[in-house]
Amino acid sequence: MRRTLLLYIFLILFQLITADTFANNKEGVDPISTSTYANLDLKDLKLRVKNLNIPFKPKFSREVREKIEDYVKIYRKKTSRILGLSSIYFPVIEEYLKANNIPDALKYLPIIETDLNPKAVSPDGAVGIWQFMPSTGAIYGLSSDQVVDQRCDIHRSTDAAAKYLLKLFDIYEDWALVLAAYNAGPGRVNQAIKKAHSTNYWTIERYLPLQTRKYIPSFLAAAYAMQYFPEYDIIADNPDLDLQLTKETKIFRELSFEEISTATGLSLETLRILNPQYLQDFIPVSADGNFLTLPKRIIASFNDYINLPEGRKNDFLKIAHMIVESATANTTFYHNSLYTVGPTESLKSIADIYNISTHSLIVWNNITDLTLKPGTELTLYLPKKVETKLVEMPTLKRMKTKKLSRLSIHEIEKLPIALDMSNQRKYSSANYISYMIGPDESLKSVAEKYGVSLESLICLNKFTKDYPPLPGMLVRIKESELIKP
Repeated sequence: MRRTLLLYIFLILFQLITADTFANNKEGVDPISTSTYANLDLKDLKLRVKNLNIPFKPKFSREVREKIEDYVKIYRKKTSRILGLSSIYFPVIEEYLKANNIPDALKYLPIIETDLNPKAVSPDGAVGIWQFMPSTGAIYGLSSDQVVDQRCDIHRSTDAAAKYLLKLFDIYEDWALVLAAYNAGPGRVNQAIKKAHSTNYWTIERYLPLQTRKYIPSFLAAAYAMQYFPEYDIIADNPDLDLQLTKETKIFRELSFEEISTATGLSLETLRILNPQYLQDFIPVSADGNFLTLPKRIIASFNDYINLPEGRKNDFLKIAHMIVESATANTTFYHNSLYTVGPTESLKSIADIYNISTHSLIVWNNITDLTLKPGTELTLYLPKKVETKLVEMPTLKRMKTKKLSRLSIHEIEKLPIALDMSNQRKYSSANYISYMIGPDESLKSVAEKYGVSLESLICLNKFTKDYPPLPGMLVRIKESELIKP
């Protein structure tokens, strides 16, 4: 009987252990971390929460502790993924918050909304990292249709969110109340203030909906994870540098992702990640311009391509694959270097030197301002200065000295054309002057007037039989090549 009872108890314990192990291995849970950080020091937690860099006075609670443990103990892989995504989106968010005098810490709000997923859709129909409903989005200028949903546009949606947050702050003059109103709406917050006879968030909290009462602890936990993650050996799951080091340009004409991909060598998947607002893989015509986000390393050359005459674009696209293959062969687009932190330096001062985001330094080095120490060696990744720029169009061989502006189209077609892929000339960031060809001038006389070579003008301005130099045309001339005006 005793043996049977012991066996029965053993079987029950075995089932409980097995069930617990299975529960802890559900998707998103890091089973190793549950034992490594089983006991977060309560005293340290309280002190760190108290010292969080946020724009209102925090309050430690069991709810806050549990949510912190979710980030640094239970769902560490998710936190690592969020850190990686933050390297894409935080630099943009920081710019708009700063421009609107909004505390930098509010960049953590999209973490608790969507885990920084720009294509997130709630059951109620809210979309984007800021979770705008169609009606609220429309009030702040965000349109949405089957082609473009600007709620997914990191620039337009963040600009709209900043305006909405400022409006809420004008009402409450308290950032904790602003967060509560962002979640529950101003109506519910106003009712809670009326019932509590107070404008202190921690006093009115009990009168707010349960979801909102959990919202502020979630914000505190997200801020904690982003500011203390190095203390828990959490390493950012960094995306490709092409997704991190980016810049924006505005596109006014219709442009397909396929054309962008052909001209730049970027994959369609990269373009989709960087530009989630375009639902059909193309950018429609816009009088105001649509944002296009691209890696910094190709933005200048892409703009050069966009500025080509339409007929010349087709010529370029025919040879683009050869250019991309030639430019990318045995080439890395970024270089990394080490930087030693000085006694009085901060992450911001170092980021300003290299014109990169502070957050880039954070995720590359698993360090924050709270953990930065003099003598620390930081790794920096920077785009190479000369890589993957679009090469010049097919160039003309040296021509005779007869006036090109006077040649007929029939005569231009007889000129010899040669595409020399072994001597590709790359676009330069040099400064230019513009000169209009006069009625009695030739390209040769312009070259002689400014002391530059005829071939240089032909190559630089991409003149061909289909695009000859004619009177009234503006000619670009490199300032660095000028001898005399």
